[in-house]
Amino acid sequence: MTAFVLGSGVACRGEAVHAPDPTADPAEPARPEAVVLRYDPGPLALQLTSRFELRTAGLGPQASAELEFVAGVAWAPAEHGVKVVWDIEDVRDLKLGGGFLGQGQGDPAAFVGEMGQGAFLSDVRGRTEAVASEALAENAVRNRRMAEIEAEIRASALAGRSPQYPAGAQIIDLLLPIVQLPTLPEPELRVGRPETVERQEERAFGQLGAVPLAIASTYTLRSIAPQGTALLAELELRGSTRGEGDTPQGHLGIASTFEGRLLFDLNARRPMAYEIIRSETWELGEAAGATHTELAATWTATPQH
Repeated sequence: MTAFVLGSGVACRGEAVHAPDPTADPAEPARPEAVVLRYDPGPLALQLTSRFELRTAGLGPQASAELEFVAGVAWAPAEHGVKVVWDIEDVRDLKLGGGFLGQGQGDPAAFVGEMGQGAFLSDVRGRTEAVASEALAENAVRNRRMAEIEAEIRASALAGRSPQYPAGAQIIDLLLPIVQLPTLPEPELRVGRPETVERQEERAFGQLGAVPLAIASTYTLRSIAPQGTALLAELELRGSTRGEGDTPQGHLGIASTFEGRLLFDLNARRPMAYEIIRSETWELGEAAGATHTELAATWTATPQH
């Protein structure tokens, strides 16, 4: 979620720059003046505890979902970064409210426990390689079951019924990005100095097709401080996304903002805690809606066997 070396020049990939301080306490470890955040490819065993809240409005009654779960997470080096294998071990809290579809179809928590496992590949900045990840053997059982559900829905629609995507399957769709690693910024970071990164990309929105997006993200390193054996970097995150394009169902416009923070252990090169709040609005033809999501996650080390 490269080693750190002492130096006096620009921070290299995965390194920290330490400035000599003649007044510093020699018993206290030197704190880096600049850092470049990169994940350790492992091997590493972690436990992920996460809480997720979702509220939506538009195209029907308001809906909400709350989920808290614990997952075992194992990292191992991969060709271009890290392979992460995950497994939901405990669904502690799952609440569905309002017009959340498919609530009457089976036990959503049991479905999440059964299908909540898989793997993904990412680079050392946490950017997931979606196509390569999809083909991993750890994802085969879940992919097969989700394909069966989609085939059942299509068959029901052809028969003139009004099928609903089961709530458990919808929760799995929500889980996939949650278990992935937070994306780390590319540039070198210095305490108190914001770094803004802007990029353009196209994102697919199901049957609506792809829409071009303009994304701006600002990263501010708030502090670097020792905590036990860890050297914690606290990173503040803020950003926005805007995009629009014509689709088969009309003109689609999207705007979103996010803010949050990441605690990153510079010694172990892994995340410790992550919080993010995102609000999004959209317009599609004459329809409009909004989505609000909140995510809080912590990672703790588990013994290697």
